[in-house]
Amino acid sequence: MTVTYFEIESHRHVYGANLAVWVSAYRLVGRARHLACSEDVALVNSLINAKCNVA
Repeated sequence: MTVTYFEIESHRHVYGANLAVWVSAYRLVGRARHLACSEDVALVNSLINAKCNVA
């Protein structure tokens, strides 16, 4: 059984320092955008919107 952080804490934290993404998924969403902050959150949201599996 896999339990994600989201399931335990009722919310999701995204930290770019420990974010792993398949190259195919990264390319699918058009790579990470250049933003002043929260690039990691934007990337995860893009992956979710593209129906990628995010744990």
